[in-house]
Amino acid sequence: MCAHPDLPHASEACCDNYDEDTVSNAARNYLYDGERVTYATAENRCGSLCMYKDMDGVIPKDKRHTGYHWLNTPCDIRAKINSEGYVAIVHYLDTISLDDIPRHVSDESLNYFKVYWSGGDYPSVASNNCGDCLVLSDVNGDACLCQTTVVDKAVFNTAVNVTAADILSSLTVGHMDPDVYNGTSYTEEDEGDFTAYIMYTKAGVYDTSTVFKAEDDVGRTLFLRNVRSIVELKGWESAYTPTTFEAEEASNSSDAVFKTASRSTGTGYLDFGASMDQYVQWEVSVPQEVAVNLKFRYALDNYNRPMEVHVNGVSVVPLLDFPSCGDNDDYWMYTAAVTTTLAAGTNIVRLQAPSNSSWPKSNMNLTYVGNDDDIDGLLQQCQGDCDNDADCAEGLYCFQRSSNKNPRVPGCSLTYPYSVPHRSSTDYCAPLEYRYSEGGPNIDHLLIEGLPSAQPSDEVSYSFRNPVHFMGLLQDYSSDGIGETNARDAHYETSAVLDHYFYHESTAPFVCIRLIQRFGISNPSPRYVAACSEAFKTGTYTAGTVEFGSGKYGDLEAAAAAISLDREATSPVLDLEPGAGSLREPLMKIIGLMRNLEYTHAPRETFAELWRTQNRISQEPYEFPSVFSFFLPEYIPDGSPVGTASHVSPESQLLDMPSSIEMLNGLFSLVKYGLSDCMDDGNDHGFALYPGFGSCRDNGQFERAIGTMEYQLQATSTEDIIDELATLVTAGRLSKKNREIIASIYDAELNNIECGSASLRKQDYRGVLSTSRDGYTCQKWTSQTPNSHSYTPENYPDAGLGDHNYCRNPNPWRTYTWCYITDHPSGSTWQRCEDIPECGDEASARRLALQAMLATPEFHSTTPIKTVTDKARPAASESTGGSGPGSDYKAIVYLFFDGGADTFNMLPPYPGSCPAENDLYAKYSAIRGNVALTAADMEALSVTDHHSNCTAFGLHNSLELLKELYDNETALFVSNTGLLAKPVDKSNYRGETPTQLFAHNAMQKESKALDLEREVVGTGIIGRLADALNGDGYSCGTYSIAGNQIALVGEPGNSPSPIVLSDSGLKAFDPQSSTEWLAKFSPNLDMTEI
Repeated sequence: MCAHPDLPHASEACCDNYDEDTVSNAARNYLYDGERVTYATAENRCGSLCMYKDMDGVIPKDKRHTGYHWLNTPCDIRAKINSEGYVAIVHYLDTISLDDIPRHVSDESLNYFKVYWSGGDYPSVASNNCGDCLVLSDVNGDACLCQTTVVDKAVFNTAVNVTAADILSSLTVGHMDPDVYNGTSYTEEDEGDFTAYIMYTKAGVYDTSTVFKAEDDVGRTLFLRNVRSIVELKGWESAYTPTTFEAEEASNSSDAVFKTASRSTGTGYLDFGASMDQYVQWEVSVPQEVAVNLKFRYALDNYNRPMEVHVNGVSVVPLLDFPSCGDNDDYWMYTAAVTTTLAAGTNIVRLQAPSNSSWPKSNMNLTYVGNDDDIDGLLQQCQGDCDNDADCAEGLYCFQRSSNKNPRVPGCSLTYPYSVPHRSSTDYCAPLEYRYSEGGPNIDHLLIEGLPSAQPSDEVSYSFRNPVHFMGLLQDYSSDGIGETNARDAHYETSAVLDHYFYHESTAPFVCIRLIQRFGISNPSPRYVAACSEAFKTGTYTAGTVEFGSGKYGDLEAAAAAISLDREATSPVLDLEPGAGSLREPLMKIIGLMRNLEYTHAPRETFAELWRTQNRISQEPYEFPSVFSFFLPEYIPDGSPVGTASHVSPESQLLDMPSSIEMLNGLFSLVKYGLSDCMDDGNDHGFALYPGFGSCRDNGQFERAIGTMEYQLQATSTEDIIDELATLVTAGRLSKKNREIIASIYDAELNNIECGSASLRKQDYRGVLSTSRDGYTCQKWTSQTPNSHSYTPENYPDAGLGDHNYCRNPNPWRTYTWCYITDHPSGSTWQRCEDIPECGDEASARRLALQAMLATPEFHSTTPIKTVTDKARPAASESTGGSGPGSDYKAIVYLFFDGGADTFNMLPPYPGSCPAENDLYAKYSAIRGNVALTAADMEALSVTDHHSNCTAFGLHNSLELLKELYDNETALFVSNTGLLAKPVDKSNYRGETPTQLFAHNAMQKESKALDLEREVVGTGIIGRLADALNGDGYSCGTYSIAGNQIALVGEPGNSPSPIVLSDSGLKAFDPQSSTEWLAKFSPNLDMTEI
């Protein structure tokens, strides 16, 4: 491959006895292992460099000695431009062997990168037929191949009227600090707001070696070379304009078979068999007589197979060598150029295998013996019997004749120069040129240089800025990283990329918006974002007389101060703005509550572990469900007024029924039982694991908790207690209406008759509980049926007994309430009743008030809630389902696979199932190369009436279930579908496609919505299907077990809202409610839509 001759890229390999007609060996000449020098140094040390075959004196697999070495082969760097104007680097060596060119810099390269074109125009097959450049056509699409010239020009030739801003906007190539030269190379000149460093040898002249020092707007000191490096594209000299004629464009003999290969430039190549007299020929039309060079691109895995070259029936080369170039599938090369003349009109260029009768070297089946031993005596040409090369005179080699061929030896006769014995077993000495095999090579295409070009080749039509990069293109030749693609340069390249991102002008507002959202404001104003961005870039923020930050770009202290102290974060006026604030993250609700109410570990515990909250509240530390974290910063709740107002609500992405129920159950458990796994209904409702002991009792003992909230309220009156809790839990946002309701709950608990005193062994209980702990009905105290007893009102007049069946405790030796029961199946006469809470227990009342407060929207958001109505929330209507025409039940199950799916290897064409004129499998295989599936990798799916006329497609053999469903006619594939709004091609799809391509999250949403024309914004494909079915009289609902999904959203009013369920079922809300007071008052809590 090519390398810059002025840079030390390779070592020297000296060719003292170089012969242009043969391939020579070279000798190592460097001073130490791994030394790399410039081309001039290598040439000076050696005297001559060459295109060598092997390196003398190198031990096989000795990686220290097998690195890159300079060759004297001319080398060009070309640019390959695709339809979008992206460029790939192509190296071209003036050598017959293309396997010297690595694939990543060959004309097959697909390593495209973006460049900045002067004027925005670039060569394109579609728009200008590549101008004066070569058109490349292969399975990867059309591209242009142009010659390049790099032109370096000085940008400034004076410092007069030049500012630092001019320098920063005009120069793009960096330089090391000239001070490292210790004043030996540059002189420093102060030019005001920048510094110019001029090389001493230039005597004050501003040229491309001048270095400018300037500070940019983020405080970085940059050293920039005074150079603008431009890559100019040109066509070819008319004598060397290359045009490719593919093998599939040629006609050929019946013995030559057309095949496909991954590295052929067209769709395939012609494979010559072992027989003679084969040919391939092309028609070439030219407007006038022209001198051209002919080259054939071929592959050959063993001995040279010469061919005859004919033009218009006349032999121009009797025998053109096709030396071996390695494995047919991986290595292709060009022959030596054949110079000839094409006549005006149509010409026939023919490549012909030689015949047995016309060529004296007709016996083409000699086998090379080798050179292993050394014996006395040297045999001359055509003499035998030799055993190896050492038996032959200089320049001769030992060959073995095949027993089934003509006994004559190639290059020999019976009389001259020596008689040859007619014994087929004899081995003979002959020149190396007679080492041939039968048949012909694999032919990829004919390349003709010199056909008339469309434009003058010296006209520069296109140019782009020469991009800077650190990584070399020379591949490593060992796992030790000895080559140019080393870790050092990878670090430099990565560091440069990170710096580019970090200092990009959009980084500060990008970071600030996301930080402000995390500080509780989903929709910051542009002014707010600008203030934070300025603090981020300058590294300082001043509030009054206090200054925050270090003064360095990206200082997060300054950014945090700008966010926290800005008037948009502190002004109470914005509390009345409906778009202010945000929903709180699920995890932040838990952590905030625990911190504000002073969570304390139990003595036996060292930390608080929240157990598997990702599956319950959709958020857990270090458990991001995807690379996009828990929710998207640009998320808009589907079908909500948030989108109408052009606002976002990121946290709403996690707000659904299952996670809301789990959140409240967990919070209630935290209040009633401490941090534990309770509630005691057979399900784990708490946020912690079962510690192995204790029971779940709402009695203030927290016996099963690993930690509790220990905050001690300072207030004493009901009103003050509710206000203090509201400050701790909702930052004072709790509405007046909700305060009054929660105060009523608090007072009702204090005055609750459903209580008893522990000190009195619950004998003072006067409530109306009438069932035992196991749910059996209590017997009236005045009744003797079915159980006779002495605990009558007459015998215990102060125990609260009477003509009722309420739980009581008339005997002082028991510590709980109990009753006689009427319906126990085993005949038990009495059972204890459920535990009765303490009467007048302020702690119990606070726990109940706190639970009610946690159910208000003020706790779940960072903004006060505007009361929409005083009406109670209407009861949800129950869907009957199954109604409509026919009343049959059917469902569409929509599976969406997150991440990447290689659909080309999920449902490819099946081999041999498509017609030859449209062989989809051949095209698929040519494009996919080594990763293409074979028949052994697929299950065949029979198809009928397919537009391609294929009879089968292949299904990846790991998808057995889909195969079964397809065969049973219960599943089908809809292929060739996607987000295509209009017909586009590779040259215009970026600008003509309305979707945000290459953004994973955007493409997911677009795929679920399928509304490219934005006709029904905020709806999805399944939701609109449900709207249509409901409009036709069906009863159709939509359900998700994967959270909120736009795919299920229809137009408002047309269908019921989507119901979000959990993949593990839906848990009951507050299954162990503290008292009936919470159930009684909670429907009146203002829980209006945010």
